[in-house]
Amino acid sequence: MNEQVLEGSMAKEFESSVNSILEFMQNAPKRLEELSKELSEIDLEITDVQHYIEFIGNDENTGFNAAEGFFLAKELQNLFKKRRKIKDETGIIESTFTRFSCAIGGVKKVESLKQGVDKSIKENSNKGYKPRVRIDLFERIKHRVNIIE
Repeated sequence: MNEQVLEGSMAKEFESSVNSILEFMQNAPKRLEELSKELSEIDLEITDVQHYIEFIGNDENTGFNAAEGFFLAKELQNLFKKRRKIKDETGIIESTFTRFSCAIGGVKKVESLKQGVDKSIKENSNKGYKPRVRIDLFERIKHRVNIIE
């Protein structure tokens, strides 16, 4: 079976799926670490704004007016939205990673699966036919079919 036959086949689709799962399994821990750092940074920003609001209101002369209050509320709202987006992505990645790990057995198992798929495709791509008697029949199509001499 040559590469043209494999294109668009179920084997190629499966190979692509395995590659995508493997890429996800390999990259998920790093992405979770990045998201954790982003979440910590957002939490620190939120804490700063909250403390600013707390401390500025301690004195009647240094309080904030309605416009400043609105600005601070909007800033907190934007920070909360960023935080929610990070938490949502983290939840999806953690859940998916855990499910794949339980169902498949982790990155090593996916790598092993990928090697098996690659081997099967390679073996089938190199298949050929050795004519037994009528070699003359295959002269015309030997450019399309792997003829073993």
